[in-house]
Amino acid sequence: KEYYDLHKNNFNSKKGIEARIYTLKSATGMKELESAYRKYSGKPGTDKKLGDKFNSKGDSLLLVTDGKWFAGDDPDIDAIEWTPGVHPLMKNGWPTLLVIKKIDDPVPLPFDEVKADILTGYQDWLTSEWLKQLTEKYTVKIDNRVFEEVKERINNE
Repeated sequence: KEYYDLHKNNFNSKKGIEARIYTLKSATGMKELESAYRKYSGKPGTDKKLGDKFNSKGDSLLLVTDGKWFAGDDPDIDAIEWTPGVHPLMKNGWPTLLVIKKIDDPVPLPFDEVKADILTGYQDWLTSEWLKQLTEKYTVKIDNRVFEEVKERINNE
């Protein structure tokens, strides 16, 4: 646990965003989607109003998805600048508005999630410290004559 506390910043989560995605299943509807969002956003019932506008006659043209996305999860989302606000983009060929509510910077992961990596790092650190102690305590002297004999025998095999 002490090793984790000293090295926890080496085991961070990925940068992430909390966002809502509005996807309109109409390849030419970006302007219409942006216009409707500008008209209804900031008012009570934004999602319902947008749904009523685009999802009529039993069609589900507008999909609304809330969630959290991390760097590397989605190439379309990774390609935009992660700043709070509305970002128009084409996602899987559909007009999409990505409304970023919050940006989550990387933070150290809980010990239980990185226990295996921490143990590996701790073992490597212990080995390194042990080797340092050995080299401080004992001097290494190579007998060049014996070393050359060993090299010659290896080469002859």
